[in-house]
Amino acid sequence: MALAFANLILDGSLYRYYVLSNDLKETRIKIERVRSENQNLQAKLDAMKDPRHLERVARDRFDLVKKDELIFVFSEDQPTQN
Repeated sequence: MALAFANLILDGSLYRYYVLSNDLKETRIKIERVRSENQNLQAKLDAMKDPRHLERVARDRFDLVKKDELIFVFSEDQPTQN
């Protein structure tokens, strides 16, 4: 038994197994991150198919308004000069 263990250590098989195990763990973590990101992107893509969402995004991003809507513009108060 000790001879077999020593043989694994000396030929590097045990070390290769350790390195490959760590690589496998890191790869699984990366896969989970990519799956999560994929789900988030899919949710955003699905939301973009909704016309109400597209309208909301356009109105917010480009300050668009519908016909006959009132727009209120508030100016910032500037300090009075004496």
